[in-house]
Amino acid sequence: IQSELCVPLQVGGRTIGALNVESEERDAFSEHDERVVTTLANQTAVALENAHLYEQIQQYAAELENRVAERTQSLEHQYGRQAALAEIELAISEPHELQAALNRIARLVHKNLPASRGASVILWDEEAERFTISAATIPDQDERIASKRVRRRTGASRWIVDHKKPLVVADIRNDPFGANRMLDEYALQAYAGVPILDGQRALGVVYALESEPRQFTKDDLDFMQIIAARAAVAIIKVNLFEALKAANALLVERGQELEARNQELETFTYSVSHDLKAPLRGIDGYSRLLLADYGEQFDEDGRFFLHNIRDATQQMNALIEDLLLYSRLERKELRSETIHLHEVIEAVVSERAAEIADAGITVRVTAPETAVTGDRDGLAMALRNLFDNALKFTREASQPMIELGGHETESSCIIWVKDNGAGFDMRFHDRIFEIFQRLHRAEEYPGTGIGLAIVHKAMERMNGRVWAESQPNQGATFYLEIPRSQ
Repeated sequence: IQSELCVPLQVGGRTIGALNVESEERDAFSEHDERVVTTLANQTAVALENAHLYEQIQQYAAELENRVAERTQSLEHQYGRQAALAEIELAISEPHELQAALNRIARLVHKNLPASRGASVILWDEEAERFTISAATIPDQDERIASKRVRRRTGASRWIVDHKKPLVVADIRNDPFGANRMLDEYALQAYAGVPILDGQRALGVVYALESEPRQFTKDDLDFMQIIAARAAVAIIKVNLFEALKAANALLVERGQELEARNQELETFTYSVSHDLKAPLRGIDGYSRLLLADYGEQFDEDGRFFLHNIRDATQQMNALIEDLLLYSRLERKELRSETIHLHEVIEAVVSERAAEIADAGITVRVTAPETAVTGDRDGLAMALRNLFDNALKFTREASQPMIELGGHETESSCIIWVKDNGAGFDMRFHDRIFEIFQRLHRAEEYPGTGIGLAIVHKAMERMNGRVWAESQPNQGATFYLEIPRSQ
């Protein structure tokens, strides 16, 4: 394997994995390839999250079903209602059709209890503290209209969900909750209600309705409680699937937002690269021509002003380049690969060989000859910025020295860049990694204030970290920690 493209699988700001693409060729992946793989990674992340949620749904539903399995078997053995139980299983087999399941459950109570005046299922909205959806089957009544009428019996329903106990009213004329008006509305003479429970949480009530006064038996209530437990499974399945659909919609929406933001960043980068740098090149070019062709015609102040213009354009150009680098780093996909540490360090040092020689700086490399796993470009960028920082701040030292060392731990590899330069006050050790933060005057030590922010971002993307130790005029040591497992 010569090239590897690694893209994080992210959902709602969480990284749940990575998508790796490998090639036998060096530098095999273009920016277009990165965009394509990023799109695939976003879709894969959504699919994996959905699968995880679905697995949770299935596991939770299985746990609910196991809770009532023992009681179901006992009922089946004692009362011979196998057909009714089979119909209950069918009623909850399609969890995305809640209303159909509730209607079927109500009909099962009506048919198998038997309940001469019908049955109903009423759901409790705990947050809104009211009863919402209901289903009912009542002879000679439209189910939709009957559902609305049954739902009026909120006094009894509220007592059942509050106490999480069955309620039996053998003669509606003695109903403590005032449901006796239903005697005239549709000949209701007695009823029994059992709570639909999810653990200690009430989800609603299952009712059996009678057209004559009746004493409901323990067997009747046991059967109703089994049905209520199955109704709980159906309700929870629907709620979980609704949550899954909402989560999926949110993931899709966030994916679209992310794509839009990426496009905005692409536009911003293009604007900075072309629209802002074009006039800057003009200022730089014309100021250089002025100095070259007409410099002798200016007095000392005029030449001083022109030099200041050129210095400012160069500083502005460096600032734009660093901002572009920071922006690209934010959007650049990670390429996780094996990195031989000495190769990266030697490449960084050799890039600055001329500057090191001119300044008379002693550079020592004491880092172990080991390999780490991470993003080669990101690590090289971090080391390059730290090394440039050390070069800049050791220029006033009498015997400037820079050391690039490191050691290994069980879980990570730690690299450091140590110098004997100006150093800084540790009270500000966190600030130095923020963008545009400087602890020294620009006149003393030129810079854009972005270099250490780039280091921080590069290490953050590799799940690593950066920190520093220093004292004023005693030099500084910057540490990079790279975890062994990426």
